[in-house]
Amino acid sequence: MSSAETRQERVLIFAPRGRDAELAGRVLGGLAPVELCHTAEEFLRELAAGVGIVLIAEEALTTGLLESLVSGLASQEAWSNVPFVVLAGAKLHAEYRTLRTDFDVLSKLEALGNVVTLERPVRVRTLVGVVRVALESRKRQYLMRVLHQNLETLNRGKDEFLAMLGHELRNPLGAARTAVTILQDVSVDERRRARYLEIIERQMRAMTRMLDDILDVSRLSLGKLHLEGQDLDLGQLVRRSFDSLQSNARHARHTLTLEMGGGPFLVRGDAIRFEQILANVIGNAIKYTPPGGSIQVSVQRDDLDVIIRVRDNGIGISPEMLPRVFELFTQARNGTERSQGGLGVGLALVDSLVRMHGGKAEITSEGVGKGSQFQIRIPLVAARNAKLVAPTQRNVPRRPVHVLIVEDNHDGREVLREMLEASGHRVDVAVDGLEGIAQATRTPPDVLLTDIGLPGVDGYEVARRVRATCSPVPYLVALTGYGMPEDRRRTREAGFDEHLVKPLDFELLERVFDHVAGRSSAKSTSAAPPGQLVSGHSR
Repeated sequence: MSSAETRQERVLIFAPRGRDAELAGRVLGGLAPVELCHTAEEFLRELAAGVGIVLIAEEALTTGLLESLVSGLASQEAWSNVPFVVLAGAKLHAEYRTLRTDFDVLSKLEALGNVVTLERPVRVRTLVGVVRVALESRKRQYLMRVLHQNLETLNRGKDEFLAMLGHELRNPLGAARTAVTILQDVSVDERRRARYLEIIERQMRAMTRMLDDILDVSRLSLGKLHLEGQDLDLGQLVRRSFDSLQSNARHARHTLTLEMGGGPFLVRGDAIRFEQILANVIGNAIKYTPPGGSIQVSVQRDDLDVIIRVRDNGIGISPEMLPRVFELFTQARNGTERSQGGLGVGLALVDSLVRMHGGKAEITSEGVGKGSQFQIRIPLVAARNAKLVAPTQRNVPRRPVHVLIVEDNHDGREVLREMLEASGHRVDVAVDGLEGIAQATRTPPDVLLTDIGLPGVDGYEVARRVRATCSPVPYLVALTGYGMPEDRRRTREAGFDEHLVKPLDFELLERVFDHVAGRSSAKSTSAAPPGQLVSGHSR
C-alpha cells in the first residue's frame, strides 16, 4: 500500500484535554492508524498531510482555528471531502441538529462541509460505527480518484501511441510510394531502378518489424509469447543480422563494424527471437546516431555467457532517462525536441525476450551527445550437450516445384505468382476455396499455398478436403495474417504442414520448396509431420 493511500486511512484526533484524546485513540486504534495532536499548529500540519477522518473536541474549535480550517479545506482537491466528527456538548449538538445559523461556531462548522456532531458522553459503539463508515467512504473516494487518474493517463498514452503509430507508418509508406511512382517512369535507368527497389524493400522491412514488435508486446502482456528451444550458434545469428542491416547503415552514412571473439557461441533459444533482439538493438544504434557516425558490434564469451555489445557514438542518453529505456512506450529525448521516431516498444521487447532466454540486457551512456552501449548476456550451453541447428540460409531449390496458390486478394495473388514463376516454379492460381479444392483434386500440386480468410470455404476447410481427397496429398501451407499460438494450433488441427504469416518471408517459403523438392527427389511418398520444417520460426 502506498504512503498516500495509508494517509487516507488515518484518524486525526485533536482535543485540548489530553485524556479525551487518549481514550478515543485507544478505542479507535484497532480500527485504523491514529494520530493524536496536542496543538493547533500540529493539527493543521497533519491535516494538510492527508487524513481519513478528523475527531475534534468542541472546545478546540476557536474562531482562529475554524477560519484556518475553512481556508485550508477550500483549496483541497475536488475529490476530497474530509469528514469531521465534532465531540460536542449538548448545546452545540442541539443547535447543529436543528440547523440554526445564529450560533457563531455553528456557522463556521457549516462552512467545513462534511460534519457530524456526537453529543458527549459518546457511546463506544456509536463512535466506532461513525468512524468506520466515514473511513470506508473516504477510501472509496480515494480509490476512485486514483482510478480516474490512471484512466486519464492510459487515455493520454493511447492517444500518443496512436499518433506515433500513424507517424511511423506514414514515413516508410511515403518513401515506398514515392519510389513506386518513380519506378513507373519508363525512362528510369537500371542504376536508379535498383536504388529505388532497395528503398522499397528497406521500408517494407521496417514496417514489418514495427508491426511484429507491436503484436509481440501484446502477446507478452497476455502471457502468450512462447519460445522455440534449440541449440544455436549465436555468433552466426549476429553475423546474419549484421549483414542484413548493412544497407540501413550505408543509407545513414554510418560505419558498421563487427568483431567476433573466439567461439563457439552455443546458446539455447529461439532463432527468430534472437534476430528480433539484434535487429532492435543494432537498428536502435543506427537510428540514434547522426550521419557519418560509427557503430561497433562485438561478440565475446566468458565461462558462463555469450556477451554481445553494440556501441555507438550517437546522441547518447541523459542520466534521468537511463533507468527508463527498457520501459514500454519510452523514447529518449534530446533537449526539447521529439525523439528520432519509433513507438517506444522495441527496447521493452528486447528486455523481455532477453530475460525469457535467461539473460540480461543493460545500457550505459556518459550522457547526451556521448554515445551509448548496449550489452546483452545470454547463458552458454555445454558444447557436449548441444545439438547445433544452423540458422536458416538462402538456398537454391533442387528442382522447380508445382505450386497452387489459393488467394482471393488479386494483387497479392498475382505478385506472388510472378515471383515464383520468375524463380522457375510452375504456378497455378485459384481465387477462392472451392476453386482451389477443384484444381488440387484434378491436378495435385507439390505445394498448396492458401490464405485462411477465403470467401465461401475458408482455408481450414480447403486443407481438410484436400487432405481427404487428393492423391498424392500436396504439402499444405497456410498463409495468413494471424500468428498467435491459437492460430497455429487451428491450422495444425486442420491438416496444414506449415504456417507462414503475412507479409511472407520468402526465405522461409524457399525452405518449404527445398524440403518438398528433396522429399520428391528421394521418392518418399510420406508427408512430413505438420510443423516439422519451419513452424515456430515464422511470424
